[in-house]
Amino acid sequence: MPGEHNFEHLRLLRRFQGSANIRGGGSTSPQTLANRQAGRLAHGQALKTSAEAISDGWKTLRMEREGQDLPVIGHATVLGVTFAWA
Repeated sequence: MPGEHNFEHLRLLRRFQGSANIRGGGSTSPQTLANRQAGRLAHGQALKTSAEAISDGWKTLRMEREGQDLPVIGHATVLGVTFAWA
């Protein structure tokens, strides 16, 4: 950032100096602890299984639509993944 500014253009009613007084923090949630114990490989496998279920659902929908002589769905985007059918 060029130069040093103290936000002169803003009318600040109070100015504080020193360290921030941050409260809280708390304890680690039970879900976080469970995820850590399960391990990264198990978590990755769970994500992969979920993504495959979504993909299979779209494929099933496409086949059902074809069987009912409905228009073909050109493409679908699910969770950032684009499925295209010609």
